[in-house]
Amino acid sequence: MLALSEMMPPGCQGVLGMDFLGHFRVDLCWSRHLMTIAEPPTSGPPARHPINFGAAGHPFIEVLVGEPAQALVDTGASITLVDAGGRAAHPTRFTPLGQSQGTAAGGTQAAAAAYGLHHLSLAGHTLAPHLVAAVDLSSLDPSRRVDVLLGATSLMQVDWRLDFPRARWDIAVPSPVGSPS
Repeated sequence: MLALSEMMPPGCQGVLGMDFLGHFRVDLCWSRHLMTIAEPPTSGPPARHPINFGAAGHPFIEVLVGEPAQALVDTGASITLVDAGGRAAHPTRFTPLGQSQGTAAGGTQAAAAAYGLHHLSLAGHTLAPHLVAAVDLSSLDPSRRVDVLLGATSLMQVDWRLDFPRARWDIAVPSPVGSPS
């Protein structure tokens, strides 16, 4: 096992940003409360699904919210965000839950409409209904449409393999506690 200081690429400004993580394969094993950061394998089959990177280097994947949607994967976000315009266009996919108070990375706080999302699928697996907030996501990346920002309320439902250097991702659906492996 290496110390993080031994793994840091030149020019890295932080530990958990894409300037660091983008050089590695990251396995987020929520079912075991484990995050593994590893050199990407040089052989073997890559994860099945493509990651596309936006203008600022953010990782995007395709998900289904009743229809194909572009999702920015944000391991630092505590809640999944959906674009307010997309939510308004498909109201039957959401259950109103009131307001949610959020804090942006810069410390700015804002209230947003909170909803239960019923139809989010990744790699053929439909997530359980969960909390999201609806906000305007149009300014997140000038190079593409952002329909969803995947935060912890979505990410924690499955285990992830994010192979950033090979621009591939996959998920594993953990077995329920107490069921045979």
